[in-house]
Amino acid sequence: MGSATSTAKTIKDEFARITKGDKKKAEHLNLSHLVQFQAKDRDHFVDPTHLGTLFVMDTNLDGKFELDEMIRVGQMYSERASRNVIQTDFQTQFQAYTTLYMWNAVSQPGGIEVFVNWFGTIFSGCQSTQIFEHHPQTPFLHRDTIKILHKILSIYETYSMDFSSYFDMMQRMGEEMGLMKLHEEELDDWVPLIVVKKFARDFITGFIKLMKELHFKPGLYIE
Repeated sequence: MGSATSTAKTIKDEFARITKGDKKKAEHLNLSHLVQFQAKDRDHFVDPTHLGTLFVMDTNLDGKFELDEMIRVGQMYSERASRNVIQTDFQTQFQAYTTLYMWNAVSQPGGIEVFVNWFGTIFSGCQSTQIFEHHPQTPFLHRDTIKILHKILSIYETYSMDFSSYFDMMQRMGEEMGLMKLHEEELDDWVPLIVVKKFARDFITGFIKLMKELHFKPGLYIE
């Protein structure tokens, strides 16, 4: 009980710090706000930059991270940590748990579409998408949003690709898809949302393939 209470207080305090003076943010955090979340006590800290944890936290898959959702996952984390007899890195164990939860969801019929739409939603919510005069049907995401994506998916750690190279690749994909021209200066800091959703589809398809190769089955029981 004490651990759960302490967790709730930690999260409430951080939520209040981030939303201070902003009535709109006081209702929920978007992803760009959430990555500012800090906790002095690691026992009560859920890493908000882990994709599986974000998926579990966003109960409605609407890209809005509400206080009660954050407290629910934070308490889940601290309660499981308190039962962790073997003193190892529980943060990693919890991330494995949320990854399996995400696997159960995306491996169901229609799961890929659910994930792709959610992925587009959480990154569109970081800041308003932009429409340009010469591309009236194409919403664009800003460089700062792509930087968050690069961090959350651990692109550098996984593919040894720094942010500048990754951003250039995303823009080239946009040009190859006929969504933008690299010589358009007004688009220097922008990537089409469709490119991000395509990346999400390729990412989750690869994830599902890997999990199946490791003999994970859909509907895996998780305590």
